[in-house]
Amino acid sequence: MKSVFFKNVKTAIFFTGVSVFCSGFLFAELTHTVQKGETLYSISKKYSTTVQSIADANKIDGTDIKIGQKLVIPEKNGAVQAKTNDSALKNDSKID
Repeated sequence: MKSVFFKNVKTAIFFTGVSVFCSGFLFAELTHTVQKGETLYSISKKYSTTVQSIADANKIDGTDIKIGQKLVIPEKNGAVQAKTNDSALKNDSKID
């Protein structure tokens, strides 16, 4: 009887640990490291979001950001994707 109880306790602890560990991957936030020349505006356009939503997510007053600063990029409609440079893609696909 005692061994069944401890087996159930160990199983519960194991699955709790696994669920906590996995939730970190399932709900990981998207971050962006600020590069030279970037502004909140340019970063907001890259991720199809707004300056205000990035500022709010990072508790930024105004628009001051620093090179190397890590910014949380808030999700919009459950998904965030960086825009690609369409003109670069078109240039690569041209046939001379």
